[in-house]
Amino acid sequence: MQKNRNDITNAVESKIYDNNQKEIIAIYVREVLADYRDSYFNLLDDHLQNISYDGDSTLQEIINQIGLIPPLWGSTGVFDPGAVDAPDINNCQGVVTTAQYQLLGGGSDCAITINFNQNISNRKIIVTVKSLNPDMNYDNDVCVPVIKSEYSSQQIKVALREVSGHVQQLKLEVFLFNVKTS
Repeated sequence: MQKNRNDITNAVESKIYDNNQKEIIAIYVREVLADYRDSYFNLLDDHLQNISYDGDSTLQEIINQIGLIPPLWGSTGVFDPGAVDAPDINNCQGVVTTAQYQLLGGGSDCAITINFNQNISNRKIIVTVKSLNPDMNYDNDVCVPVIKSEYSSQQIKVALREVSGHVQQLKLEVFLFNVKTS
């Protein structure tokens, strides 16, 4: 029978004697040990997700309530931020469905429009720049990406500036985290 810590302590004190008078009875010891076994989590046999917590909620229910859901991931195809000819960067992965490259201002600035396969309006967006060039020294010549997500609930724009004339092989990776709304 499952018991709380206080009940287990009381059972140990009332059923397991000092044995000064040789009064330990095996059935009482077994009963206390069985209660102990039934009352505590076993790392080898028990499944954590089914354990009840405050208000009889399971761990899975609590995780769902606080938004601990793995992020969504996606990436664009490879591009060079200063390229005059717009590369086809639609070799997308994950939640990214399409991506379009646009040279801005006739110079070293570009914008990448990224479209997603679902609504991202309630998500925290993190964009990273990934180098695919064997010589990473060529790919580190860009400024930090600037993200604008107000275009639609399924699209963002990312602006980059190339600060060197090297041909770069970059792709954008996007991580979309759940934001708890209450």
